[in-house]
Amino acid sequence: MMAVALLSFVAASAQSTGEIIEKYNQGTAALQAKQWATALTAFEDVVKSGVDSEDSNVLNCVAASKKYIPTCYFQLGGVAIKSGKFDEAIEKFSKSADKAELYGDQQSKLKANSWIAKCYQAQGGKAFNAGDYAAAVAVFEKGYAAN
Repeated sequence: MMAVALLSFVAASAQSTGEIIEKYNQGTAALQAKQWATALTAFEDVVKSGVDSEDSNVLNCVAASKKYIPTCYFQLGGVAIKSGKFDEAIEKFSKSADKAELYGDQQSKLKANSWIAKCYQAQGGKAFNAGDYAAAVAVFEKGYAAN
């Protein structure tokens, strides 16, 4: 009975390992296709499912996913800023910075914070040009704090 349970566990673990690697491969394919949201979902699933694995292939996928997650958020911020959706861009760039910090990528964090500041600069400029100087100052202060 114990042997059957052990074999069942090993089979389930192997299937889980295969699923995690497949999810990672889906994420990299989506990343190459610039499907940032799809890639992000896949990489976050890989980290969540594989972080406690003892399989070196899975752990490599987790490590690579942790590098790609801030990139996906950053790219989503870029898409939002191109559409003039500054609040959404700030949200995505902030997530990028947070994930980069969590995963130890200071360069990506600085890059995301720089774009947060640019979003606030654009928002502050709109307020300034509209004559709402108090709002402009408040927005510019946020940008200064971000970067």
